[in-house]
Amino acid sequence: MARIIISISLIIIGITVYFLLKPKVHKLKDKVKGSENTFYVPVKSKTGKWGYKNLNGNWTIQPKFDDAWEYYNGLASASVDGKYYGLINTNGEWVVAPEYESIGNYNNGYYLASIKENDYLIDEKGKVLIKADGFDISWNLFSEGLLSIHDYSKGFGFKDVNDNWIIEPKYVFSSDFSEGLASASMDGKKRIYIDKKGKTVLSLSDEIDYAGNFNAGLAPARINKKYGFIDKKGIFVIPPQFDNASDFSEGYAVVFIGEKCFFINNRAEIQTNLKTYEDALKFENGYALVHENGKAGYIDKTGTVVIPIKYDTVFALNKGFCRVLLNGKEFYVNVGGKTFIDN
Repeated sequence: MARIIISISLIIIGITVYFLLKPKVHKLKDKVKGSENTFYVPVKSKTGKWGYKNLNGNWTIQPKFDDAWEYYNGLASASVDGKYYGLINTNGEWVVAPEYESIGNYNNGYYLASIKENDYLIDEKGKVLIKADGFDISWNLFSEGLLSIHDYSKGFGFKDVNDNWIIEPKYVFSSDFSEGLASASMDGKKRIYIDKKGKTVLSLSDEIDYAGNFNAGLAPARINKKYGFIDKKGIFVIPPQFDNASDFSEGYAVVFIGEKCFFINNRAEIQTNLKTYEDALKFENGYALVHENGKAGYIDKTGTVVIPIKYDTVFALNKGFCRVLLNGKEFYVNVGGKTFIDN
C-alpha cells in the first residue's frame, strides 16, 4: 500500500545556510503542551514491530504490528503480518478485521480497500458498500454525494453509496463533481459539463481541449496550449495566458509562467505577499505546500512560512502536523515549525 508522499529532488545546500534554518529540536521524551498528547503517530520499535506514541513520547499502543499508518478520524490502517490490513481504533482494537491487501484513502467516512486486484468501497465499520467488479473506483471517492466509476467496457459514470448507477457509464472521461458540475467528454475531444442527473448543461468551444473543476464560479480551461479560467457560460473571464493552472481553492489558484508559479485571485491578480515559487499545490484548510530551492514546506494565506521550506520530502498535513524527511531522517513537524523526533 503506497504511502501518499510528495517527493522532491534532494539538493545539497551550504552548511552555513542549513544551520541558520535548522529548527530547535524537541525530542519525543520532552514534555510539550496541547494536542501533541492526543496526536498518535506510528513508531517502529527496536524489536521491528510498530506501535503508536503521542508526541510526548508515551506509548499509547504497544508495538505489535508489522505495519501501521497514521490515524484519520480515529481509525488507522494496520497489519499484524505485513500482508493483510484492517482498521484499528485509538485503543488498538480491530474495528475492521485485517482481511484486505490494502486499505486507506479515507474520505468523508469511507475507505477504499483492495484484495486480489478487486477494489471495495467500505464504511468505517467495514461494511462493503460497493465491490468493483469490472471497473475502477475514483481515488477521490465521493464528490458531492456521487462516486466516479470507470467501467472498463462502457466508460465513466457515477454511482451513489447504495451501488446504484445515477449517471450511466458512457463518457470517455469525466472529472469529479464540484459546484454541481463535472467536466466530461463523449468522444475524448469535445468538452462538456454535466449536472448530477447526467444532463449536458454546458458545451464548450471545440478549441478548448481541457476543462477543470469549478470553484467560486470559475474553472481552468486550456486553448492553444495556454490556460485561462472560464465561467459557467463557458466564457473566458481570465484570458488564456498561463502555461499551467490549478482549480481555484479557498480564493486562490496556482498558475505557472515558464518555470515559476504564482498564486492569483479571481481577478487574475498575482498575490505578491505569497511570493514566487518553483512549485506549489493549491490551498487546503488554509495552507499550501510550496517548493523553493529544491526543498518543501508550507505557507498560510498571508504568505507566512508555517513549516520551514527546508525538507526533502513532505507528507500531507493531518490535524496541524505533518511527517517530513530531512537528510534521511523522518520526524514530525507542527504548524509553527516545532519539530518532534523519535530517535
